[in-house]
Amino acid sequence: KPYKRYKVYLSKVFTIIIYLVLSYLIIVITTSILGNTINYRYYLKYLVHMIPILFLSSFIIYLSVIFKSHVLVSCISILLLCFSLTISQVLFGLKINIIEYTFLPYLDYSIFNDKLALANMNNELNIHLSLNRGVLIDSIFIVVLYIVGNHKFNKKDIKN
Repeated sequence: KPYKRYKVYLSKVFTIIIYLVLSYLIIVITTSILGNTINYRYYLKYLVHMIPILFLSSFIIYLSVIFKSHVLVSCISILLLCFSLTISQVLFGLKINIIEYTFLPYLDYSIFNDKLALANMNNELNIHLSLNRGVLIDSIFIVVLYIVGNHKFNKKDIKN
């Protein structure tokens, strides 16, 4: 065991973060070159919209610690990404408003682009979805998933 297990898990997380930052920089440079302009509001908005991607990445790393099957981890993450908003709306329709404090409604920040539709949905369902709350909740879940995943990864038995 040349490396501590927490360092291995931390390197996985840092690799994801570095990949996201490099992807962001490539997009910024490409749009600046092709558009011949620099729009800081657009870049900041895109940076904020990368938070759910970071959450989903940390969720995938966490699932990979729990399950040995990469196919199962991929299926769960793809289903979660595709149907999180639908599941949230169904649960909101069933008056399960506690769901607004989970990550489910905040995996797609594009719902915050249409302010009128968001206000109508908040009023009709008696909920309070907002971008600020989404960033906060996703950030909290990222930290919790890292702590729990790191703990489980350190306790996991290594087998050949």
